[in-house]
Amino acid sequence: MTRLVLPAALVAVLLACAQPRGPGDTDASDLHADFELGTGGETLALLDPLGAVADTVAFPALAAYEAYAREPDGREWATTVTPTPGGANTP
Repeated sequence: MTRLVLPAALVAVLLACAQPRGPGDTDASDLHADFELGTGGETLALLDPLGAVADTVAFPALAAYEAYAREPDGREWATTVTPTPGGANTP
């Protein structure tokens, strides 16, 4: 399990690409997880520091050019072909 504690209201882009950062990599704008998300769809959960589920999403199978995002920001989940890492999600 990857552990990363984010302050409340912080927005971060976490790349789930099974390529963890090296010991000397200090660039916090480029966060990599040591796991990958399945292309066939699966469930992702965000946990609070005590291990309780803070948020969860079950995403569908996605093509290589698709992303799954809350559009507009923080509302309904939707498949999009216009990913906006680090920016506002737009329909």
